[in-house]
Amino acid sequence: MTLNRPFIRSIVTLSTLMVLTSSANASSEPQPLVLENAGDSIEISSEYLGYNNQTGGTPEPWNNKQRLKSLVKASPAMLRYPGGTISTYWDMRNDRVFKSGPAVDLEKDVVLNENYIIGWMRKLAATPHSNSLENFSKIVKAYPNPEDAPKFVFVANMVTPGHDYYEQLWGRPVDPTPLSNDWWKMLNDRYKRNTEALDRALEHGLTVEHIELGNEFFFGITAEPYISGGQMFKQKPGEWKRDFYGKFVTGAFPSLGEAYAYAANDWAKKLKASYPGVQIAAVGGDATSPEQADRRRKWNLNVVPLLDKELIDALSLHIYIGKPGDLDLSRGEAALESWTHYWTDHWDEMTALSAIPEDADIWLTEWDNAFMKHPKDWAHALMGSFTLSEFLDTKQITLTNYHQFDSARIEDQLTPIAQTLRLWSLASRGRNQANRIHFKNTSDLLFTWQFSGDNQSATYIISNLTEKPYTLAANQLPSEVTERIQSATNNLTTESEIGETSEKIQEQVTIPPFSLTLLR
Repeated sequence: MTLNRPFIRSIVTLSTLMVLTSSANASSEPQPLVLENAGDSIEISSEYLGYNNQTGGTPEPWNNKQRLKSLVKASPAMLRYPGGTISTYWDMRNDRVFKSGPAVDLEKDVVLNENYIIGWMRKLAATPHSNSLENFSKIVKAYPNPEDAPKFVFVANMVTPGHDYYEQLWGRPVDPTPLSNDWWKMLNDRYKRNTEALDRALEHGLTVEHIELGNEFFFGITAEPYISGGQMFKQKPGEWKRDFYGKFVTGAFPSLGEAYAYAANDWAKKLKASYPGVQIAAVGGDATSPEQADRRRKWNLNVVPLLDKELIDALSLHIYIGKPGDLDLSRGEAALESWTHYWTDHWDEMTALSAIPEDADIWLTEWDNAFMKHPKDWAHALMGSFTLSEFLDTKQITLTNYHQFDSARIEDQLTPIAQTLRLWSLASRGRNQANRIHFKNTSDLLFTWQFSGDNQSATYIISNLTEKPYTLAANQLPSEVTERIQSATNNLTTESEIGETSEKIQEQVTIPPFSLTLLR
């Protein structure tokens, strides 16, 4: 099954595009846009666009004034706390990663066995830094109007401490078999730790409206033994090769992961009773290769059907699709079109392999369209706009968090992708309906979305990934607009802050080549 993409691209042959040059098209007369129709309304979160926020390697990160300044400038509607993989090892009582060592040792405050932690997390767990909720709440205080501050997705830790910790704490052998009395007792203690953190978040002025029940629990055995089980292993820094030894560890959700569904249902029921109106996402599976383990490829077939749809509001997925290895940005529009085809080919393959349920709402709590390579240019930023448009076209993806905020800024300046996300956030925030707007006889690399909601005026974002300029008579749009905010440059390779221009709308709006335009 593939996520529905009803908007089918017309195909422009690369041979035709290659004979066009950027300079020739950039100097052509603007083509007037003529409204054709508005597509069906799609329901989204009113905090549709935000960032994954993983700052576990930095002590009290929001003491950094440049980080705060750039966040306010970026204007996200959502931040994810404490992050992705890091949440699996997060100490909810002390707002940091649990301390690790060669073995659990309660006298030394060592809660994690370092051999059961995914490789890149070991340095953070060896010397954990505080990322306190009190420090996180400085985000709210940084906004003159607290209502403009982002909401947050709280990622729960359902997995640690592990049973090796509880054996020492309780002074007896522990039965970690899923659904055993000890298994439930460990889960209940972890649940208490999580709700203590949620209550402190509320005390500090943060919101508890979105909760994600864990992060990427679908990896195969031995990838993260505290989750899926496996043998202890030694791993040299910087290497993926592992030498296995010692006893086999039972993770919180071993085998194919079915036990996760029972735990998620239990937590969701209690969370909804304690935090009225909270929205809850359970971990969904996103497979990227037919060679991957059954646990990952079949997660949505084995685990998701066991989730209670009355309690679970959405599935969380993470989408990382890179770019063509032979991409030549000097080809301008042709390069971007080849990138869009590359992206959609990989997207269709991934969604087919993953068997994502057609009736599920999806939270993309991590995504990137350059496979986490930094820094990133204006071409990547324009492709980010294309990616967000494709996500809307699925009619299932209701919330998105780009990975991640610190990679989208340089000190207090925004990178090009952050400028794209800023305009999308300004357009969509506070609005829970999206409609694609169609213009006649235009390239599929020019696309427009309208956002609207109760007591909110409609906004529009126009993405022009072509080399051609356009004009738009604003009175054609379904709703009145009075302001234009725009970011544009013909330099697709620039990694500098693009900035934006703003002006009152008269009658005509100019849409430059390689631009993003917000109308409101």
